[in-house]
Amino acid sequence: MSGAGASVPASKTPMLQPRVGSADYLVYTKLQYTGHSRTGGLFVLSKDGKTRRLGTVGGQAGGFSLAGSILVYYQATSAYPNGASFWTDLKTGQSGVIPATDDVVAAAPDGWVTRPATTDGTWSLVDQSRQGAARPLGQPFPQSDQPLVFTGADQLVTYSLYTDDSDGNGELRAMSFDDPGTYRTLIATAPHADNDGYRCPSVTAKYVVCRTGTAKGKGEIRLIPLDGSPQVKTTKGCPEWFSPAVMHHSAAWQGCGDKLTVLSPDGKVHVSAHKYGEFMVSAFGKLAVPTLSGGKIELVSSANGTPKTLVSTK
Repeated sequence: MSGAGASVPASKTPMLQPRVGSADYLVYTKLQYTGHSRTGGLFVLSKDGKTRRLGTVGGQAGGFSLAGSILVYYQATSAYPNGASFWTDLKTGQSGVIPATDDVVAAAPDGWVTRPATTDGTWSLVDQSRQGAARPLGQPFPQSDQPLVFTGADQLVTYSLYTDDSDGNGELRAMSFDDPGTYRTLIATAPHADNDGYRCPSVTAKYVVCRTGTAKGKGEIRLIPLDGSPQVKTTKGCPEWFSPAVMHHSAAWQGCGDKLTVLSPDGKVHVSAHKYGEFMVSAFGKLAVPTLSGGKIELVSSANGTPKTLVSTK
C-alpha cells in the first residue's frame, strides 16, 4: 500500500498530478521525474475544455490554494532560490509574486489570506487584495496558536491546531468571504491528533472534508456540510494516510490497497474496484484522480462509475 510519504520512482515518462480544483477549474502539474528531482509545467484545464500552461514548476512547488479564479502557490525558482509565493488569476491570465512580507496561508477571491502576528502573540487573518487593500478577517481563535487555513469557492475554513506542540482545542470554524470576520463553529472539539493534526484540503460551496492522522495509526475522515447540517465520519479505509476531496456530496480518498474509497452523506463507505494514485482533488463538481501510473488524470463521479479521461501524457 502506498502512503502519503511514499517515494516516487524515477521515470522517463512525465507524470500528471492534480493540485487543486473547483467547479470551474482543474490545476495540475506535468512533471518529469529523474531520481529525486522533478521539473515540468503547471497547467489549468477550464470547464470549457481548454488547457493553458501557466508556467514552469519544480519539485518544491506546493501550497496550492484556489478561491474563485485566484490561484496561490509556493515554489523556489532561479530568481527566488529561497522560495516565494506566487498568484495567478485563472480567468484573466494575470500573475505576479506576492511580497515576501506577507505570511500567505491561502488564496482569497481577489488575492490571498495572510496571518500576521498580533502584538499580544495571538494570530489574526487578513484578506489582502492584489491592488494592495487589506481587509481584516479578525481572530478566529483569540486564545489559540497559529490557525491552519483552507479556502475554496467563497468559503474560508480554519482549524485550531490540537497537538502535543500547540495550545489549540481542535475547533473547526468557517467564514464566508461575503461576511468577513463572522465565524461559525463546525466542530467544537476535534480528536487530539499527532503533528499532522487535522487537514481540510477540500472546500466547496457546500462542504468541507477533513482528515486526521494520529500517532497510533488511527485516522478519521469527516464530511462536514457548511450549512450546519449533520456531519458524518468514518475510520474505515485507511484514512490516516491519504488526503480526501469532495465528490458531489461525498468524501473520497485513495484507501487501503490504492482503492478509491467514498464516504456518502448517509455514513456508508463504498470501496471501488478501481485503483488510483493518491493525489485527488474536487473539480467540476466531481473528482479528478490520477491513475496509478501517473499517465492520466480521470474524472470520476461515483465509487464504481466509468471514469472519463481529462488529461493524458499520450
